[in-house]
Amino acid sequence: MVPDFETPIDVENLPAATWEEVEFWEDIEKKQKKKKLIIITSVLIVGMALMAVSSVLQNNKRWQAKIYARRLSQAIIEMKKQSTLQKVPLEIVFNDLEHLSYKILERKSCKETVVEKKTEARSLGSEENVGSFVLLSIEQGERYQLSGVTNRFCYDPVRGNNLLSQENGQLAFVIVHRDDLVGESLKNVSYVLLKGRSAEISFN
Repeated sequence: MVPDFETPIDVENLPAATWEEVEFWEDIEKKQKKKKLIIITSVLIVGMALMAVSSVLQNNKRWQAKIYARRLSQAIIEMKKQSTLQKVPLEIVFNDLEHLSYKILERKSCKETVVEKKTEARSLGSEENVGSFVLLSIEQGERYQLSGVTNRFCYDPVRGNNLLSQENGQLAFVIVHRDDLVGESLKNVSYVLLKGRSAEISFN
């Protein structure tokens, strides 16, 4: 016999068993929709959390680079102060770029290579971050087309710095996270800039 689809169903007089079956499938459908909504919401929350964590980690690297740049600025300011007080040329030299390790050298002149005295090696980094940040070498600076990149700076209390006295003279200490060195751009980086004969310091 062919089912009659045109005859309206008398829903008011459906058997109780039929109503129970309808309610059963409605409950299942509601549960499936609720489960689907929970899954979608969970996926969105996890995705946003991962994006937030990535952003925090990225910003943390940048802030850490700025912290090292500030420490280097303070070290150079102190060196200039001691140079003026002692009336001798002093030079800061990074002998270990991989660990941000440097020494302060006393010279007869910034033009000479003779070292009168030198301090013990110091580091801008902390033990937990040793090796994570490095000082960019002159060769690496050329690779990234950065001008004035250096790993040493000599200050004479009388003459200042000859290189910085030139027109547009500028020296830059560039601190960067090691991960950036494998790419084509520097994202987690901070600069300490020295300008003018008196070596005015700025960093960012």
